[in-house]
Order: sequence, then structure tokens, then C-alpha cells
Amino acid sequence: MVKQLSATGIFIACLFAFIGCGGDDGNNTAPVLTLAQSELTLDENTSVSLDYQVTDADGDEWVLSVSEDPRIQVTHNANTLTINSAEVAADVSFALVVTASDGALSDSQTLTVNLKNILPDSNDHLVLKAQVQALVEQSLQELEGLDCTTEQATSPQCQKVSVSFSDGQYQPQKTAEDQTILFIDINAEFMANVTRRSRVRAMFHAPEGQLLPYDPEIELPQYQLTMVQRFDQLTEFVHAGWLELLADRMQSIGGGAHNAGHGIYPLAILSEHLPKASFVYLSTPKMLASRPDLLCALDFNALRDHSAQLAEQVKKDIIEPFGIDYISWSGGDSTSVMSILWSQKCPGQPQPNLAELQELENSLRPYYEVLFNTPGVLAVQSAGSNVSADTHVLDSDASFKNRIRVGYYQTLDSKLPIDGVIGTQQPPGLPDAMHNSREYVDVFINFGFTGEGRNTPYNASPTMQTDTLGLRYFPMSSSTTSWAAPFVLPWAIMIKNSVFPEQPMDNMVIEQIKAHITPLGCDYHVEDDGYCKVQDPAWYKQHELARLKYLQ
Repeated sequence: MVKQLSATGIFIACLFAFIGCGGDDGNNTAPVLTLAQSELTLDENTSVSLDYQVTDADGDEWVLSVSEDPRIQVTHNANTLTINSAEVAADVSFALVVTASDGALSDSQTLTVNLKNILPDSNDHLVLKAQVQALVEQSLQELEGLDCTTEQATSPQCQKVSVSFSDGQYQPQKTAEDQTILFIDINAEFMANVTRRSRVRAMFHAPEGQLLPYDPEIELPQYQLTMVQRFDQLTEFVHAGWLELLADRMQSIGGGAHNAGHGIYPLAILSEHLPKASFVYLSTPKMLASRPDLLCALDFNALRDHSAQLAEQVKKDIIEPFGIDYISWSGGDSTSVMSILWSQKCPGQPQPNLAELQELENSLRPYYEVLFNTPGVLAVQSAGSNVSADTHVLDSDASFKNRIRVGYYQTLDSKLPIDGVIGTQQPPGLPDAMHNSREYVDVFINFGFTGEGRNTPYNASPTMQTDTLGLRYFPMSSSTTSWAAPFVLPWAIMIKNSVFPEQPMDNMVIEQIKAHITPLGCDYHVEDDGYCKVQDPAWYKQHELARLKYLQ
């Protein structure tokens, strides 16, 4: 894409009469563009100037244009280009094409830009990290001699205590006003109640298809509650990687393992890689399951009305009052999901045919409309496997404009540039279930490891997670779209904060964020429509935890 440099925005550089432009007599010669340098190096969040000269033997009026890149902005003053850089998570080099045109002929020059990620002279988080280390030392002293591994353990610190969500308190000073996330999943109550309680604004569920406040109760040993709350209740975010000595000691003490339910992984990924985000937790609604009478009667219209009622509650009771900016949902629906639900709720009745299963899934459309088409709200959803228009009515639907559907692949070296633009080259291969879905998936991200399990090999910058207590930071070792989707939201928010920091979140900004995630310029797979869907954000640490320099 080429950005026109206008007189008010960038510049039009020649004042000759328009009648002399264009070379209509057939003897027109192209303008000649000369750049003072063919390569520039600058730091992030800085500016550098570059002199240029344009000559035109015919005296024609000419216009300068510069190719766009989200990491820089170009302004002008007389015969000087000024390049303003954004913040980047790592060093990066890229090319800009500068073109002078008289309307008929043109001359272009390539300018290489080397953009440097700058380490602060003194770590931005040095004071906080020192405070945390002192608290870790204090905690280790308090835990000295404690052993909860046997049934005979009598210390009050080993005794199980219960904590409800309502026992804690949200700390708004820890979060950014424009990073409120509606988190939709199941079995992440432990993290919401304990590990990240200070950043969770509210919890909801819909056990009977009606939205209600949710106040779950969690049981854990007293010493675990004391330690985790100590760091969660600090007024600033604490990186899990700073707490691993405490994690080792607590593991040796024992006293209770915590079930890592499905939602634990997405919430751990999001809350760690988005240090300033706050969350509203919604336990995944079971809309059709809550009305077996309508389901088993195949009353599609009544089921759609039921879905619309809950969708309106989500909009009026969550999205609007909490000012939701983003949505994360590691889930979805399909005709196979409908078939399983039918077997559970309508035993003994013949299975619906494909058209009826599609109508059952489509009855959830009002809910999808609220999640994925609410103006100014960007949603990230995990993609299905082997997606088709027949088997995934809603997940294949391109009309949900504010949604990013996320798939995955696995390799130790993707060899991709930071923007993923590789032209006609073949991108890294995808798992069969992902390749079969590529028409209906917006972006595929690399996990950075191969195989499954604790001993799987991984590269130097893989996808990372925390444990349930938020005390360790380590590579992931299992792959699924449910774990892939949470890595795209921190990437999207990093783009928003780096490229569009002053712009209010609206549908236009959402489209621009999506364009940065999957730019045009990849032509190997026809079904990708030219978009560079295969990306490697983890390799380039494209998330807020890195942008805010917690990893340095």
C-alpha cells in the first residue's frame, strides 16, 4: 500500500503550474529522486531526519509518496523527511519505498530502516523487583520448617480454608481503563478468586440461561492463600518469573494440588502477558442445555429467542457498564457439539439430520452477534478443527467483523519476518486439522515447540504460561487452539498501544489492528486471499509483558 503525502499531511513539493505536468507532448522524462542515505538506524520512540532531492528536467509538478509501515510515521519539512518511530519489543529492520511521481512517470528508491529496541539505563522495574525479592525472602523465612505433605500435619498453615470471590477486592489503580477484557471460559475460578483477584472486576454465570452474579468458593491451604495474596495485593503487577524461588519452596511444602481446568490456561496467559488488563469473568453459558424442552422439540425460534435474551443481558449487564474493550473466548460451536448435546439431553430420540443440527447451532446467532459485532469491541476466539461451512455454521461466518479466529502450528524455526510477509514463498506447514480449516481461520500462530509433554523441545522464544498460583513462568508444552487464542489478544493490544495509542477504540481501529496482524503480501495459498495468516508473535515477543520491559 502506498500512502499519499499531501500538502497538509506530509507534503507536495513543487509549485509549478499543473498545466506543465504529465508530459502530454510525449517527451516527458521521469523525475529523479535522490536520498541522502539509503539506510537509517534509529531507536524506538525517537525521530531522525533524512534529506532528499527531486529534480525534473521538464519542470513538472511532482508528488512524493512513502510506503506504509506500522512502526513508523513520516512527516516533512521542506526537503527533509522526518521518521518518527514507535516502540518495538525487539530490534527489527524493514524497507520503505520512497517514490517521486509527476503523474505519468516516477522514480523510486528503497530506504532500509533499522529500528532498535532500547534497554533502559536502569531497569524500569528495578525498585519494584527489589521490593518483590525482599518479600520473597521474608516469605521463605516464614515458611521455614513447614511441611504439609503428611496427613498428620497439624500446623494451622496447612489447614484448608475457603475463600469466595466476594472476599477479595478489585484494585483499579493497577489496571488501564482501556484494557478491560470479558473473559469467557470454564473452571478458572481459582485464578479469578485468588491468583489474579485484584484485577478481576466481577464474575458472572448463567446456570439456567439467565445471567447472574457469580460468587464461587475456593478451598486451599492457609499458607498458599497467604503467599499468593501477598503478591497479588501489591499495588503493581508482579511478573511470575520473579517468584520462582517461592514456587520451589511451596511445592516442597505440599498440602494441596490445584486442578488446572480448561480456563486456567487462557487466563494465566492473558493475565501474565497483559500486566495492565482487568477482567470480567463469564463462565461459559450453556444456553441450549438450559432449555432441554425447547432443544428436544427442535423449537428453533424459541431457542433463538432464548439466546437473544441472554445476549441482551451480556450486553446490558457486562459489556456496557464495565466498558468492555476486548473479549477472549477459547471455545466455539459446531454441528458435532449440537449432536453430543442432543445425545445428553434427549436420550432415546433419533439424532437430528444435518440441516436440523445446523439450525440448532444457528439459534445461538444473537449471542455471537453481541460478542463479535459490538462496535468498538475486539474479540479473539479459538478456531475449530476441520472447519467447514456445513459443520461450523457460526465459526465459518465472515459477517462477524470484530472477531479474530485463531489457529496454530508448531515448529522450532518458522523463518518468518516480524510481519510474516513472504510473498510467494511457502509458509510453515500446519497440522492437518488446521490446514483443512484455513479458509475460516484468520491467523495461525507458532507455539515454538514440537511434540507434547514436559520434555518436548522448544525454541529460544516459545509461547509461555504461568502455573495456577502465578509463581512460575515457563514454556507451554501442549498445543490446541484454546491455548493459541490467548496469545493473539496481547499481540493485538500491543499493536493498539504502540501504533494507535491516542485513537479511541472503534471499528476502524479494529480493522487496522487486524490488518497489522495479518497484512497482505502472501500468495502461496490461494485460500488465504493474499493475507499473511501464518505468523510467529511469540518469537518476536509481541505482547505487553515485553513492551513494558518486564522481561529485561
